[in-house]
Amino acid sequence: MMMDGPFRVPVPFLQQQVAAGNLVRGITDRLHIPSCGGCRERQDSLNRMLVFGPERATPEGEGRAKNWWEW
Repeated sequence: MMMDGPFRVPVPFLQQQVAAGNLVRGITDRLHIPSCGGCRERQDSLNRMLVFGPERATPEGEGRAKNWWEW
């Protein structure tokens, strides 16, 4: 299954979007785990695949992205 952009996961308590690779990088930085070339490539790949963001109120079924459980 090819997608046009990253898969978006709604998270009600988020105020802005955060890409999965950036989230993992933030966690590893806080834990003082050093980055390597593979880490940066993985971050870029994850950013292209998955984005967490605020939930948006839309009319039922109109313009709604598929939820992960509807794959």
